Amino acid sequence: MITNFVMASPRFQIISDLHLETPLSSQAYSHFSSPIDFPLEADHLFLLGDIGMISHTQPLLAFLCSLLRRSPRLEIFYVLGNHEAYHMTLESALEKVNSWEAMLNKEFGPRFHVMNRTRIDISPTLTLLGCTLWSHVPPAHQQEVGAALKDVDAKHGIWNRSALDHNADHAVDLSWLNKSITIIENDEPEREQEVPA
Repeated sequence: MITNFVMASPRFQIISDLHLETPLSSQAYSHFSSPIDFPLEADHLFLLGDIGMISHTQPLLAFLCSLLRRSPRLEIFYVLGNHEAYHMTLESALEKVNSWEAMLNKEFGPRFHVMNRTRIDISPTLTLLGCTLWSHVPPAHQQEVGAALKDVDAKHGIWNRSALDHNADHAVDLSWLNKSITIIENDEPEREQEVPA
């Protein structure tokens, strides 16, 4: 007897801009740790930027742990947004979240993925490519945007950051995405591509 099994297509839940750091007087990290307030509806959860501030280590990490504890099949794919690095440098935020990835994967198995110019093959035919893909600020508007954008405010935003840094990171992210897609198209045409950016 020959039995054919059909794999179910993976299901994705996509969330962005939760801003768990607000309001500052009563942050929402613990509120959204509740299954009632944040139901998990798929085994692949994409947290695509502006979820919370990395400098809020304890509450953001507790939120992530609460999600992973709820389902042993859950995988989280985390893309940093501009708010994640507020009150620290982008480099420090990336270092910290990468250390969380190692720690969470040691505790829960390989189920938390920081998507910073990262490729993950979900199946033999499905590849995920993830990066922040920073905004490009046209040169004619850099001074105006720099003055108005909280991201580059030395006190409240990302430390040591400018509109020029956004543009440089945009160029690197875009180049990485284009190169990754070209490699897949040329070398692995059987793969589908999903780009959470």
